[in-house]
Amino acid sequence: MTIEPIAPTILRLTIERFRCIKSLQWLPAKGVNMIVGGGDVGKTAILDAIGLILSPTNPSVVPDTDYYLREDKEGFAIEAVVSLPAASGINQLIKPSWPWDWNGAEPVTPSIAEDAVGHDRPVYRLRVRGTDELELAYEIVQPDGNTEALRIALRRQIGLVRLSGDDRNDRQNRPPLPSSGSSPRPGRRHNKSCGSACRRRKS
Repeated sequence: MTIEPIAPTILRLTIERFRCIKSLQWLPAKGVNMIVGGGDVGKTAILDAIGLILSPTNPSVVPDTDYYLREDKEGFAIEAVVSLPAASGINQLIKPSWPWDWNGAEPVTPSIAEDAVGHDRPVYRLRVRGTDELELAYEIVQPDGNTEALRIALRRQIGLVRLSGDDRNDRQNRPPLPSSGSSPRPGRRHNKSCGSACRRRKS
């Protein structure tokens, strides 16, 4: 019995030579995943890699800082193995994209043999490559080894949602509203990111 996903789900993320990440493979757990670590260890690079491969637009410029050690001649690659609901439109492309089987750890080529062990979760391999000409190539990797274009319309249908840096900081730094009849606590410290707002209140 084939499981129909209710939302796009990344089952495996592979990053090669993107920003500070030379090589990384991640199998997200079910549910909510948290990425924690110290400064400049690659947390933002992982999120930006996901944002790039599922970007609803075609970036016009690829900076050389997106390449590991700025070695643009080597290129970079980001691949996501995803399960997609029918509503994503993956089955309505002009050129068909054939699904892979998922064995719990990696995508495998489907078998048409009658005695083959089937898997109940078809997946697709989506990939974006940074070329040595500072351009992006969006691809769907087919089980036969060929690739088809990963169109912008499909990426928009997948519907990646991510708060921008400003939105996250604004929500994190927003002070709680005082309850009725109370006043804000005196001496509350503000961090640097809300310093301009604090100065405006005093002026």
